[in-house]
Amino acid sequence: MGVRAEEAIGRVPGQALAEWLTRHRWFAASGHGVPRVEVPVVVPVPGRDDLAVAIVVATLPAGTREHYQVPLVLGDARDVAEPVAVFGDLALGDALVHPHAGPAFARFAQEAGRAEGTGGVVVVDTAGSPGAPPATATRLMPGHQTHSSIVLDDRLLLKAYRRLTPGTSPELEMIGFLSRHGFGSVPPLRGWYALQSGTLDATLGITQEFIPGATDGWTRVLALLRGAHGSITGEMSGLGAALGRMHAVLGSDPSDPVFAPIRKDPIEMEIVVATIDEDLRGMFAAHGDDERLAPLRGCEADLRALVAERAAVDDLGMAVRVHGDMHLGQAIIDPAGAWWIIDFEGEPMRTVRDRRHHRSPLRDLAGLLGSIGYACSVTRAMGREVPDEVASAVRAAALDGYFTAVDPALLPVGDRGVEALLGLYSIEKLVYELRYELAYRPEWVGIPAEGLAGVLAAA
Repeated sequence: MGVRAEEAIGRVPGQALAEWLTRHRWFAASGHGVPRVEVPVVVPVPGRDDLAVAIVVATLPAGTREHYQVPLVLGDARDVAEPVAVFGDLALGDALVHPHAGPAFARFAQEAGRAEGTGGVVVVDTAGSPGAPPATATRLMPGHQTHSSIVLDDRLLLKAYRRLTPGTSPELEMIGFLSRHGFGSVPPLRGWYALQSGTLDATLGITQEFIPGATDGWTRVLALLRGAHGSITGEMSGLGAALGRMHAVLGSDPSDPVFAPIRKDPIEMEIVVATIDEDLRGMFAAHGDDERLAPLRGCEADLRALVAERAAVDDLGMAVRVHGDMHLGQAIIDPAGAWWIIDFEGEPMRTVRDRRHHRSPLRDLAGLLGSIGYACSVTRAMGREVPDEVASAVRAAALDGYFTAVDPALLPVGDRGVEALLGLYSIEKLVYELRYELAYRPEWVGIPAEGLAGVLAAA
């Protein structure tokens, strides 16, 4: 080839790289202007002149800095989609979407060892798993916001984190703990790769077993609500039970300093209430005249009062590490009807420190119930009737499955405390979703708005 990938990376104009970053969904600061970029770390893939891992530091106009992993390939310009730069007949582009570079990069990320480069080292750990045969076919999974996932021969899933955070990723911590403690409803961990550098030490990606033929929970529930064959209440009971078992495992090891359950401090509820209160004030101040928020017009004071009321419970139960972004899309169901819980990165709008924070397991349950409500609303918007009694039955099935499986010692004592906390976290989730929809999916703003109005009406 004559030119190595790392040499080509050094020739890319900063403006071109910055504009390329902003065109991708995984670039978290889209809409905040074109950043100033630098590439302090470039690690060539051993044995491949055409592949390298670049760590790009993007400094936003506001002054904040974000780190991104960008695996790059230098190849025939005809094979490189959306190139970063073109050098005659060659082009530099994203290795994970390249037809030939994908398998080579996946193989690199699976084989134990280390690769040294300019500014840092990439270390691959196989988590004690036997070496897998080299992947011959890869395909990119669609639709991810914070990472890129590629399937290897329908047997492994490589998840490459795009925006990087310092230290071990919360997802790697969670999956490792659950696997070590025998939780059977998470795809087994098969390894990870990480960056060590003067700029940043961070998890770059993980490899898990791929569950062939699985359908994500959102797609499955929409199909069932439209009348597809299957028992939606039975399947929601199974998903609720899987979530309950997961929480029981997460609260099972008091000897682990990272995961040991702790008694919830009432002061934390004051923080939760204050945070929701602040979000509500800011949202109404910025969007109070928005017609899409018509169901909530004049309801700000009532919502804040309801939040305070739901938080006024004596026993808060225990706090554990939780999924943090639990919804139907974070679970998959295999052809045998077994549920698997996936994607433990946490809510993308929250800090990593916040994602690691111990919380009531009821927060995850509220996320799941809210997602079921979303699915019912979307189905109705598509012209299919979902009677209120059906929506209530689906919700009840998920609750029954959950409370059958979870360790009751983690929950508040008595139904009143459980109902109050579950209601509080349901409001918190709806407010979060409303802020998210206003920022990223304006066509869906009405769903959480109507959900909050429904909570008020029920109260």
